Amino acid sequence: MYCSEATVRTLCINVRSNLDTDFITAQAGMVDALIDARLAESFYWPNNPDGTPANDPPPTLIIQIANRLTAAYIEQTKYAINANSGQIDQSPYAAKLEKTAMEILEKCIRGEMILSELTQVTPLRREAPAQ
Repeated sequence: MYCSEATVRTLCINVRSNLDTDFITAQAGMVDALIDARLAESFYWPNNPDGTPANDPPPTLIIQIANRLTAAYIEQTKYAINANSGQIDQSPYAAKLEKTAMEILEKCIRGEMILSELTQVTPLRREAPAQ
């Protein structure tokens, strides 16, 4: 689990009660898989070229991304139904957490932010030259 459970609990401002470790772990597993899939495009992740884990411990920035994404998914799940109307409610707070985390992750993948702890792979996809 890349996130810190204590930090995720702090970020979950709307759902502090009835938030058990198993639920956090389940959401964190989904986040970890998403991060792994995205980072693997540009970096040797989750393993280094020699096969050793590249994520033990994960870079601090990845932990911060995982904290925010996990909290966002928890907030979206637990805070999604309006108690008064029974209608699905979008949490602006959860949307902001997710947007911020994904923007940072995408900047890392595009090389706009540096993850010095990871080794970048030669891009497999290349854009066609401009004509």
